[in-house]
Parts: sequence; C-alpha cells; structure tokens
Amino acid sequence: PYRVNKSEHAYVRPWYMKHPETEEEIRVTCQNIDYGVKHKKPYYIEFQRYIVGRPNLLRIPLYPVREDKSLHFVANADFSFHQKSLWVWCFNDVYPGRIDIDCAHLSPNMPIKIGDVEKMLPYGMYLHKQYNNMKFHAVVTLGITNKYIGRRNLIVEQSD
Repeated sequence: PYRVNKSEHAYVRPWYMKHPETEEEIRVTCQNIDYGVKHKKPYYIEFQRYIVGRPNLLRIPLYPVREDKSLHFVANADFSFHQKSLWVWCFNDVYPGRIDIDCAHLSPNMPIKIGDVEKMLPYGMYLHKQYNNMKFHAVVTLGITNKYIGRRNLIVEQSD
C-alpha cells in the first residue's frame, strides 16, 4: 500500500514492525536492500533487530562538510573521498544518521584518517574491529594539481 521513493540514511534509520507471533512492536534497522536489475526498484529488504544497550552493527555513511573552507581546496587541490561509510557498533537509543567530517583544516600533507573519524564518534559508538589494522588509511585526501602548485609558488614568490 505504501511506496518508498527516497530515504535519507535508509540503512541506519529505525523502523518499527510488529512481531508476527507476539504482536509486540520491535525496533529494527535495515541490513541489506536488493534492487531489481530491470526496474531498479527494491524487491527484498533484510532487517536486523535493534536492542538498546546491546551491540548493534550499523553502517554509518560519512559526509564531508566545510571542504570549501580549506585554503588548499580553494587553491584548486584535488578533493578525493575514499570511504563512503564505516561499520560501527552502537549501544545508544539515539544515534546520528551520518557522520559529518569537518574538512576545514584539510591539507595535502594531512589527510583525515579512519583513526581521526573514530575520535569523532559520539559516546556509545565504536568502530568495528575490521578497522583495527586500518587506523592510518585515509578517508579524505587533497591531491596536488598543477594549478595548486602554480598558486602555491605564486604565494611563495609574493612573500619573498
């Protein structure tokens, strides 16, 4: 009877369903969505029960904010976003729909790494153990371009 056209944070938003046997309302999150090849619409959705206070595995999307405030980005450095989402364990009743990554102080020499994102997580949320060996992998980087080198050299010449 209902049609879902668009959903923000579909994988982490809570859904409420009635249990078929006990008629109890339970809270679930989306685990997987399968789309049809021909018409590109969902035909199968897999849910996972969400119990507050217990570890619940969520895939939280990452979203870069304030990247235009970085002086290196303004100077035409190439902005690259490597990780679209991270798996986290969540114990909270309320959790963010996405993790905003502040890119205002981003430079080509100092990318934002998974270990930095771990420090941005709210209380009660922890990175999955699959990232233990990946703490120094970049999430967001700025690449050096020819325009960026030209502008940087121009600023160095002006300061001399």
